[in-house]
Amino acid sequence: MAASKGVDNWNKNWRSLGNIPTVVKNNSSVLYEQDGTKSSTVASSGTSVVYMDSLSGTFGRDTGRTKYVAISGIGTTPLFTNIDNLIKPKSLGAVNLSPQSFGLGGTTQNITSYVTSLTSSINSRPDLKGELREYLLELVDYANTGNQAIVGYDLSTLGMNSIISQFGETIGPIYCIRRGLSRFNLGVNNGTLIYMPGSATEPLLDYILISNARRIKISAKAVGTSNTLKMNSLVPAVLNDDRLRGKYISDTHFNVMRTIHENSMISGPIRACAYVGIISGQQASSIAGEPYKLNNNQLDMFDALINQNAYLRGLRLTNSTISAKHISFVCEKMLINYSKQTKNSNKFTEIVRNILMNEIYFTKFGIDNGIPSFNVQATTGVAGISNLVFRTKNGYMSKSDKLGFKL
Repeated sequence: MAASKGVDNWNKNWRSLGNIPTVVKNNSSVLYEQDGTKSSTVASSGTSVVYMDSLSGTFGRDTGRTKYVAISGIGTTPLFTNIDNLIKPKSLGAVNLSPQSFGLGGTTQNITSYVTSLTSSINSRPDLKGELREYLLELVDYANTGNQAIVGYDLSTLGMNSIISQFGETIGPIYCIRRGLSRFNLGVNNGTLIYMPGSATEPLLDYILISNARRIKISAKAVGTSNTLKMNSLVPAVLNDDRLRGKYISDTHFNVMRTIHENSMISGPIRACAYVGIISGQQASSIAGEPYKLNNNQLDMFDALINQNAYLRGLRLTNSTISAKHISFVCEKMLINYSKQTKNSNKFTEIVRNILMNEIYFTKFGIDNGIPSFNVQATTGVAGISNLVFRTKNGYMSKSDKLGFKL
């Protein structure tokens, strides 16, 4: 039987399994930027990278035979490459510790059944050997009983990044039911059910705890990561709810959010700026095709904006390329400033509060000097969601993510 390639390889070995450490296969691997242009960054054979599931499957270079996916670990922003340029996790010996890898995806179980299923899977998986198997079982016991006395392991050999980012999500429901959510008075108890999505890429939430009629949404994080609310988890919630849709469908601030959500990383900020009058509709339309290099007419259209920006002004003075990506990043910065105006921040905050009436909880898992710990935070409540503003992870030379709200 021939080895799977292209889309078949992606579906069989990578898709919906979270972020997976891997290695570049050969020196001829071609990398692409988000806008589809060939990257100047080089990936040599043997280079360690991380396959990024949440950004893969959306890149526009999928021919139907060859699948281009996102990777991080080379440069400062995610890049895209042919999936067949990456060594398959099973070939590499990389260990997947996501809930789905333990057969928990798509299931609804009480905590006793969940712990039993997870423990059985750990013990039966041939890729979990020796100290790694023992350590994972110790972490299950920590989540279940609170016992942090885990000693005698050489953590440098166990793949701690995967344990923290993936296995922290796997044992998170156990911790939340046993102790983590007790201070929030949600009625969580040993009868609470755990729903684990079948896909590792569902927006905003990673799993749901079902207690009587209450559905408690949980988003798992690793300690040190920031909490950002993305438009792909907020905008559909309004459009699919008759009450919220009626309230916000014509609202300026919601439509800024919707414009970001419904357009690409590059055109979204440009069109949103035009929507609120920061730039003109004519300017936005002039680069609707997201050109890599603006022609003279387009440059003239953005003359004032370029002259007001030191970076773009420098590019013009050196006769360097100015692209739609550059204009988009400037628009992102202007939208961030727009969101920082008190009246606008208050309005965005109101909309998000209405969307998140059914609270989202963040569980952060970390291991410090061998000692595991969880920290559970609520998106609303006493501390509350307040003063929401946009944040960007992008730069003039890169586009890796859409604007989101900083929590």
